[in-house]
Amino acid sequence: MAAFDQKPAEFTVYSAAPWLIEGSPEAVNPLFDHAPVVEMPAHRERYFGIEDWVCRVEEGVIATYAIHPDMQNQMTGLFGAGSLLGAFKALMHERSQTPALIMKALTPVRARRVSAHAFVDFLAADDHAAAPAYLYLLRQHEQQMEGMLLNDLLPVDVRLARIVDTLFRAKGAELEAHLKPVPIPVTVLQLAEMVHADRAFVSRILSKWREAGCFSREGRRLFFSKGMFETF
Repeated sequence: MAAFDQKPAEFTVYSAAPWLIEGSPEAVNPLFDHAPVVEMPAHRERYFGIEDWVCRVEEGVIATYAIHPDMQNQMTGLFGAGSLLGAFKALMHERSQTPALIMKALTPVRARRVSAHAFVDFLAADDHAAAPAYLYLLRQHEQQMEGMLLNDLLPVDVRLARIVDTLFRAKGAELEAHLKPVPIPVTVLQLAEMVHADRAFVSRILSKWREAGCFSREGRRLFFSKGMFETF
């Protein structure tokens, strides 16, 4: 019984990069390696959830958002290089007639796309690909749930610091002691949407961080340091 009462020396509920969907398993590469290429310029938006395709992001980062007619949109996930978009719905055979999500290219995006039927048929015909693909999609769902739980349970300043750190990790970069520009250009409004918070409230946190020396801006570019984790 004593073992259940002990806490690890370093206990972390959330992953290092909540919201960020990891790369897909190598087992699905044969399906996508020669698939048609599609591109989205930075800041382009389109409805998501009614598609009949699955795509693998080759370059860039896509964010998905829940649509709220009476309030600002709320981010549900970040899809970086190697991640699959639309795969879960393809397997569940669920296609909404009314889109509840939008997808937005945070950077220029290059992806390879196959039909939902081709994806399902590929996994049905290849047991060696199916098992890692199903495990990947479970992990994808877990990563999105982590992000949503974090947004529901943690204070806004903690959420804001975590999403900034995640944006750095999405491009293979790290926060440091000195100020560095966010490698994925975002606005204050976008940060607010990502952490499900009011823009004015996020602006007040950034003002506090500016006074602490862990945030600055030059025009539209936002700069952060890991010192923001020492402010709460």
